[in-house]
Amino acid sequence: MTAYKIQDIKGDLIMAVIERTRNTVTGAIWGAVEKASTILLPFIVRTFLIKKLGSEYLGLSGLFSSILQVLNLTELGFGSAAVFAMYKPIADDDYSTTGAILAFLRKVYKLIGLITITAGVVCTPFLKYLITGNVPSDINIYILYYIYIANTAVSYLLFAHKQSLLSALQLNRITSKITFFTNTAMRLCQIAVLVLIPNYYLYIVLMPIFTIVSNISCSVIVDKNYSKWLVYSKLEDSIRHDIKKRIFPLMSTKLAGVLVNAADTLVVSAFLGLTQVAIYNNYYYIMSSVSGFLIVIYNAMQAGIGNALVIDSHEKIMADFKKFCFINNWVVTFCTVCLLCLYQPFMELWVGTDLMLSFGMVILFCVYFYANTIQRIVVIYKDAAGIWKEDMLRCYLSCGLNLLVNIVTVGYIGLYGVIGSSVAANVIGLPWMAFILYKTVFKESSKEFYLNEIKDAAIAVIVCFLTLTVCNLVPFGGVMGLLVKAAISVILSNLLLFVCYFKSKQFALSKDWVLGVIKRKVGNKK
Repeated sequence: MTAYKIQDIKGDLIMAVIERTRNTVTGAIWGAVEKASTILLPFIVRTFLIKKLGSEYLGLSGLFSSILQVLNLTELGFGSAAVFAMYKPIADDDYSTTGAILAFLRKVYKLIGLITITAGVVCTPFLKYLITGNVPSDINIYILYYIYIANTAVSYLLFAHKQSLLSALQLNRITSKITFFTNTAMRLCQIAVLVLIPNYYLYIVLMPIFTIVSNISCSVIVDKNYSKWLVYSKLEDSIRHDIKKRIFPLMSTKLAGVLVNAADTLVVSAFLGLTQVAIYNNYYYIMSSVSGFLIVIYNAMQAGIGNALVIDSHEKIMADFKKFCFINNWVVTFCTVCLLCLYQPFMELWVGTDLMLSFGMVILFCVYFYANTIQRIVVIYKDAAGIWKEDMLRCYLSCGLNLLVNIVTVGYIGLYGVIGSSVAANVIGLPWMAFILYKTVFKESSKEFYLNEIKDAAIAVIVCFLTLTVCNLVPFGGVMGLLVKAAISVILSNLLLFVCYFKSKQFALSKDWVLGVIKRKVGNKK
């Protein structure tokens, strides 16, 4: 029986929804564990890097990571298109078609790895123009550059297609476990290098080594447990054509993500220097660490939502979308409050006042975080529905706007222009993207969504202002001051949100859903 007949049998439909929820929750939990390791350990590594070698080395790490994000555009969205194409054959238990897609993806990834190496070499002469000011005297930027290229290339050349299979099977928790263990081992080795032998080359070369270990581990697990899907065969021309026609729209989505994030670091390096890159990246690291936890949940949800869009009724789809938007708004507002109130006290303890930005920049970072993260549910549904072509124009215009404003304003207002351009790109993108989703997938007006977003944003501003005002009354600083402000941020922000929303319909529905998920999870453990 295929997934497309499930809606005719009530019992099977309920089981499908429960299984979807279980996969989402399990994937999110393991993803959160993995994300915690990729936040805490890198934080320790960054601390040692600043203390042992200096902020310029940290700036180099940020610069090369951003360059490689741009080179990763060679992937063009093939992975996402292939995962989308596997949803139906997996639901139908069609091993042959799934295996054919994987065989095609394997060839594509090998080609991408070779293209990445070639593009990296071609771009070598332009590397010097991306760095303003001094580079540490004991560092050859070209050697570092090639190590980063090698790390990216091997991530494609070694069994990358098998990670896509796990994603399509809603088994992201397996990838998260592998990433958790390999990243933990790598970071511990990097810390040991910085403490015992403060050598930047040795610190960096550990990256491709553990990337190889991670990819081989994933391949072994897939071969052992999910080999039935690896029935490599010739891909039907219709499916190949369907994947290829999604590539250009998917490239626009990928391009938007890269240029709104990686381009900021490149512009800062080219115009303001490596020290400013380090300072900017420290603040961005904290913000992205918070959003990273949420992205884990979003990624765990996507395959389940893709399945729901196929088998659920329109009423169920809309109810779930509104519920997820409400929960996301609550969580994002809470996180924004914490960032606003705790950014500067934390930075002062971590890196000292010499590597801190103004409070005006903190506000801008918080606006950036809110604008970027509040739209994530819309992004998930858009990607799960595969409406990349319809969203293509928005992506390209966002890229152009961000890059243009970046370059024009950075020379006049510095980092304010860099972050401001990213905020503008996100603020413009959300209503446009929501309009496309409602028109193409939901087939109804998006007016209610816009009104809710405006109301929720106004509530977020009020909650942020009131909580910050109370935090500013704390008369002492240091670790104790940070802890007190953290307690105020957690308790007061959620109390204010409760007061604002407890009578709303979405609050009641969301509360029941969350309690139901927790109850099922506890029941499964028993």
